[in-house]
Amino acid sequence: MNEIKLERKFVDILVDANNNLAIFSMSKNPDKIEGDVWSPIWLPAQNPIELRAPYTAEELSVALERGMNAWESGEVLPLGKSSLAEFYYQIKGFKKATLGTKYVNLGWCPGWGPGRGKYVWIELPMNRNKGHAYMGIESKNLPDDADWMDFANTLLELLDMDLTKTKTYQVYKSKLNK
Repeated sequence: MNEIKLERKFVDILVDANNNLAIFSMSKNPDKIEGDVWSPIWLPAQNPIELRAPYTAEELSVALERGMNAWESGEVLPLGKSSLAEFYYQIKGFKKATLGTKYVNLGWCPGWGPGRGKYVWIELPMNRNKGHAYMGIESKNLPDDADWMDFANTLLELLDMDLTKTKTYQVYKSKLNK
């Protein structure tokens, strides 16, 4: 496997109820104005890498590497006020679009905050009257020498996990879109 360079990079991954994946590389927000603290710096790029279940750890590792290598190389999605899930699944309304789904953020962030280093976070959609949000349910930090197979195996482990048994899920289950 190629060694992973530790510059801040990540992908957003939508996971449907059947564990099919849509891996979104990220690109800079073209509308970001210097000094604007509210707009995101990075947005999902068009043309996600889709992986249909069942897939192997090897297939997943290749897809994750492709997604990360596409960093800053695609046009951003024209989301407007839609969430990524609403846009991708073509379902109006965040609650409907995310019912039974998961969201994964996977990447690395050197020397920055508690999530520094290599990581995989799995999140679930929250019930909200306005807007859209996900709640982090479980995360795993990876060793500094982790490669793409390590990322793939960690993601598969989290996808196989019964998230309803986690402490975070138990505490916040009334706020989640189940």
